[in-house]
Amino acid sequence: MKTIRHLHVVLFLVTFAFLADHVAAQSTGDLLQQALYAEEVEGDLDSALKIYGQIIQNSSAPPNHVAQALYRSAMCAMKTRDEATARVMLEKLVTRYPNETELVEKAR
Repeated sequence: MKTIRHLHVVLFLVTFAFLADHVAAQSTGDLLQQALYAEEVEGDLDSALKIYGQIIQNSSAPPNHVAQALYRSAMCAMKTRDEATARVMLEKLVTRYPNETELVEKAR
């Protein structure tokens, strides 16, 4: 009986971990969409940068979402003529996410 109870607890924890990972991926994807909308449609670069920053700081965000947020942050910085910040963001992208080849190529 105890073994079955332990098995149920383990299965619950594994299921919860899987679902939490899935929800985190969806939420960063949703945040990317919100940031892109703020940047491209509304022209609200400050809001877009705040949202991209949330993604970058999210330790559970998928690497491709963080890389995209770094790239888009750099593009926002370029639009405001803040080339130093753009350079920092692009350097982080290139060094931390070299497997994101398409974005790394754009960054260079």
